[in-house]
Amino acid sequence: MDHVAEILSVVAESTDNDSPGYVDVFRNAIRRTPPVFFRQKYADFFWQCATSIRGWLPRVVVACATTESSGSRALADIWSRVDYNKDAEAGLLEHAKDESRHARMFVELGRLAFAKAYDANVLDAVEECLSRSPKNINKNTSCLISEETLIDYVVQLNIVEIRTRLHLHFLAPVYYACAPPNARIKVESILRSLARDEASHVSYTAGLIDSWAQTGDRKKLAELYSLRLSDYNEHTIAHCDKAIHDYGQGLLPDLIGD
Repeated sequence: MDHVAEILSVVAESTDNDSPGYVDVFRNAIRRTPPVFFRQKYADFFWQCATSIRGWLPRVVVACATTESSGSRALADIWSRVDYNKDAEAGLLEHAKDESRHARMFVELGRLAFAKAYDANVLDAVEECLSRSPKNINKNTSCLISEETLIDYVVQLNIVEIRTRLHLHFLAPVYYACAPPNARIKVESILRSLARDEASHVSYTAGLIDSWAQTGDRKKLAELYSLRLSDYNEHTIAHCDKAIHDYGQGLLPDLIGD
């Protein structure tokens, strides 16, 4: 799979222009720092975990629910500290609402696809702890972030959303296959909705990066993107190493290393 072409196609379909600034930044950054999550070994790792570790998929679903919930709170907080970029503000607030909704969608996915994998009331308890959709929140004008900090945050968001979309691409067919036949229509609807939203998140963050690249220092922006890719490569490898340590029982090889 040509991940670069696929991502740029998603961006092109969702924006009014070819996003030349983003394309330039993105291509330069990944040329300098290739994402480990684009490697075939990374996809192989997910497949091996999903097919060989008992209970791994239900754990992933719960982890996704809690991660989306905490992400919603973080996005709402950043939105509250920006009052000078209307496009960024609109995207961040909509994104925060999406993440809150996604958290509950993953809980529902767990109920539909893996109902027998959880102890009684586990999913109810998870759902009870999820953050609510941001409503009636106010700007925190006493603690505004700089545009430089906002740019850094949006670059990281773009990377995270690309990786999240890739994870969904890996696991959606497995979620669907694990669901009982009478639940598959609902499971498919959830998965398609998640995929549409992840594409939207990649696109709006790409659009913001494109606008900054068109009017600012494109080289510096590509360097920042490369730096953050390096950070997320380290985070991704550490996360995979932990999964091998916790669940692999010596059966999972080094699927990330060269």
